[in-house]
Amino acid sequence: MNEQIIKLLDLEQIRNLRTLYAHHLDGNEIDLMDQVFSQDAIVEVTVGKMEGIQAIKDGLNEAYRLYDKDNIKNYPFMHVIANHWVNITGPDTAEGKCYLMDFETA
Repeated sequence: MNEQIIKLLDLEQIRNLRTLYAHHLDGNEIDLMDQVFSQDAIVEVTVGKMEGIQAIKDGLNEAYRLYDKDNIKNYPFMHVIANHWVNITGPDTAEGKCYLMDFETA
């Protein structure tokens, strides 16, 4: 397959992974985050840093409990991923950035 086509497919997979994160997060499917993150993943957000898949799941579950102030079992946010920038750095590596926007729905 053409090298450029492979690169485009890789870029699309990375974009889809980021979108899957938002869907799992907003759907309270925290147990599925291992489809998004590796065992040794690190997530840095404004309130701190989570290291490892279990810490990520624990942190996101805690956020659900914290923000569900009315105890309706619903996360009062919708996450939107935008402005993807991805640079393929090697055959199995890439770096990238994107915006994760939180819209409050409560």
